[in-house]
Amino acid sequence: MAKAGLNYLGLRDHKRYRWHTDPECCPSRGVRALAQLPQHVFAADRDGIVVNLYDSITGRITLDNGMEVPLNMETGYPFDGRVKLQVSPSGEGEIIVRLRLLGWCDDFALQVNGETQDVQPNGQGYLVLSRKWAESDTIDLTMEMLIHVVVDRIGDPGHVALVRGPLVYAADRAYLSDDGVLDDITLELDPTDASNGFKLIKDDQTGHVHCMAPAALVRGGVGAPLWREGGRYHDIMAGAESGAQEHMAVRLIPFFDAGNRDPGRYRDGIWNNGLDNQLRVVFQVWLPYMWSKD
Repeated sequence: MAKAGLNYLGLRDHKRYRWHTDPECCPSRGVRALAQLPQHVFAADRDGIVVNLYDSITGRITLDNGMEVPLNMETGYPFDGRVKLQVSPSGEGEIIVRLRLLGWCDDFALQVNGETQDVQPNGQGYLVLSRKWAESDTIDLTMEMLIHVVVDRIGDPGHVALVRGPLVYAADRAYLSDDGVLDDITLELDPTDASNGFKLIKDDQTGHVHCMAPAALVRGGVGAPLWREGGRYHDIMAGAESGAQEHMAVRLIPFFDAGNRDPGRYRDGIWNNGLDNQLRVVFQVWLPYMWSKD
């Protein structure tokens, strides 16, 4: 998140310094916002405790009545939708704990000390638990993180993007084969369920969750040469069976990681701001697709 928050990026781009916007815009504001985020994970109001964000963190909330409540949160979010929150009040009394149900989540489970809670989000999108808490009481929130293949209702025709929980995924040139190029990638989707065939894997280097996506490399059947002298360009051969189709799996990575393995990241725009560098493409989010025939 930090890398994406500090630099304005296009969805088909590379990580570069933009001299005309970056000094006063995204980097300076992004740094301040990121520095303030830990202050907003936990909050207190007159009714009790509010949990706004999810991260592995410890904190201490002082309620209006003076009671101190140490909190300990453990989670693999944003790659995992499971959150464990330990509540250890210093005194007795009923405390309201509100947990924000994130906007992307449609299915969730909530437990306190292993007992399922029948709770639905209130009008502000929070799950409300009101009880007398004892030391080391534990809240378990599990938010289902499905893979969604999405389209843009007003743009990017013929393309889809991959979303899981809060994360948008991108194809990155660094993860392709040596002779692979981004424009060769065409996702191959199951017409009965577009998310079929996608597999999640953990990257050994970063610990982040990547996605292996079914894809195809389609080559048109080669017909007659375009010129009498021959050469590389030919008419496409008519007929559905005339082209070769190579099935493969393409690794998609979280958008905030995209471009991080590019040797030229953040250098372009400082040393060289020419048009060739502005147009250089290392990663892209919106990808063309085709429906599988199997």
